[in-house]
Amino acid sequence: MTYIIGINKREHNFVTIISDIMVTREYPNGTIIRENTALKTGLLFDGCLYGLSGDARAGHDFLLGFKQKVNKTFSIKENVGEFIKYIKSANWSKGEGFKILFTIRNPVPELYLFDSDNPDLKLCNDPVVTIGSGKQYFDKMVLSMNEYVDSMIMRILKNKNIPIVYYPCFMCLWLSEQTLGFEKAFLEKIGVGGVFHFCYQTIDKEHRHLPIIFSLISLDKTTGKVDYKTYRVSFINGFLVIDYLTDNKRIAFTSPVERKDLNDCGIDKDSELLKEIYRRSDSLPLYYFCGFATYDPSHRGYYRAHLSCNNNKVIDKGGNIAPEYLEEIAKNIALVPNNS
Repeated sequence: MTYIIGINKREHNFVTIISDIMVTREYPNGTIIRENTALKTGLLFDGCLYGLSGDARAGHDFLLGFKQKVNKTFSIKENVGEFIKYIKSANWSKGEGFKILFTIRNPVPELYLFDSDNPDLKLCNDPVVTIGSGKQYFDKMVLSMNEYVDSMIMRILKNKNIPIVYYPCFMCLWLSEQTLGFEKAFLEKIGVGGVFHFCYQTIDKEHRHLPIIFSLISLDKTTGKVDYKTYRVSFINGFLVIDYLTDNKRIAFTSPVERKDLNDCGIDKDSELLKEIYRRSDSLPLYYFCGFATYDPSHRGYYRAHLSCNNNKVIDKGGNIAPEYLEEIAKNIALVPNNS
């Protein structure tokens, strides 16, 4: 269960795959455990990124089965050809069924959809494609509002002369506002949760995003009291690192496809490996994108972002928003019409 979005900005030769981090595990005794510790996106081979939904075990086995066969001396076109042969073979199991979004640059980035129930690699002509259990809730908003949201984001990027690679940051902020906010419990029941993150592809390379921060604000308009939670998301050597900054908590996890040398759940919390992952994450700039949104749906419509790769930060390492910046945010939220 999950929610994966593929967005193709053809005019910019730019494709992104956006994902949540929830995993749902059902045990024979009927117990269901939901955790925000799943990395569902990654690199299959040079020139190909993926986003997985459905049966995670079967899907990872499918991806890993091909990744172990990838010939690094082959061109992208040759590896795509080998991948299509692999899909049509009987050397993989569909388990309980899964779907995967791929972005392949051959030579320009394009979105493809794979469905284990109908083994074929289907080219997606739509600019937005979604998969996962979150479709039942998010699709109405994502697809019906895409034109408006897209034009709004693109207008901001153009007016501020911001590179297209920041486009998914705004989308992740918008989605995380719900999975971390008022709708959190409801969305977790349908298998969607945690912060959204993304990978992206340009005409010459595949990338993970650099550190980003989301801060969700709660404002009591009567008393003026402001509360907030701050989250940092970074990638290090195939690991996704989530820092719950205001709660002084952090976790790191990977997937068997990203790090086939490691078990995705078998990293000891005190291990030297984990310490090194955190050390490297801390050595990166605190953030390149810092987005602000609200917990309360009645304040929805307020968004703010600060972009920085230098020492000019509006949030510190403890997740605390600079007082003058927070004061300005509170004043602006107070002006948002009540949408309840």
